[in-house]
Amino acid sequence: MINLLSNYIYAFLHPFKTHTLLNAVSDHQVDIKENRHFQLVEDTPTGMNEADDTELHFVEAMSISWIFIVIQGIYSLFAIHLGYQAFSMVHGEEEGLTALLIPNFHSQGKSLVFWGILLQIVFFPLFIWFYTRLWGSFIKFFADLFEVEGRVEEKTNQVINHSLVSYTFLVLPVFGSMAQGIGMLFYLYAGLKNNFKFSHIQSLVILVSPVIFLGFTFILLLVMILMVVISL
Repeated sequence: MINLLSNYIYAFLHPFKTHTLLNAVSDHQVDIKENRHFQLVEDTPTGMNEADDTELHFVEAMSISWIFIVIQGIYSLFAIHLGYQAFSMVHGEEEGLTALLIPNFHSQGKSLVFWGILLQIVFFPLFIWFYTRLWGSFIKFFADLFEVEGRVEEKTNQVINHSLVSYTFLVLPVFGSMAQGIGMLFYLYAGLKNNFKFSHIQSLVILVSPVIFLGFTFILLLVMILMVVISL
């Protein structure tokens, strides 16, 4: 467990170095396969063993990220409690609209918020599974488009799994969610740039591709709806 946490933090602090090492391992393994001979341990390039030790697999990265989701849930509950107490102290609980809102929030709102946070925590693995499949599809599509050779599936998994270290930002009480969202794109960029060896422009194109896809889908649905309305 300590080694896993160490790898997670290392990937968080050194994303570009991590993916450079992972890329070197992948290329080295491809060379061995193509040359059809075994490499002795002494012939292994410097840093290869370090990269093998620092690679994060899906279950490992997801498990550690799950801890930060729980921390975020605790922050959210604590913030809601403080907000409720502050509102009560300022306005009191016996005057006009406050008397109506406070009891209702106390009896119903808190329960809804609690269950919402609990469901977010419980279904986090399902969300991450969907996230990995979505980004995996985009990355492999562009890898094929840019004619990338080598272990595309393995590199794709590495890029996505290591982007989950962005959930470390959730330890920040207020700006954690925003930092996590921006950080995830940053860690994806690091993987695309140093693992796949994409150019700066290619990496950015891949990162904005989901937005373009969703925009195109929205426009297509809008056109279809307009055609149906016009036909009526």
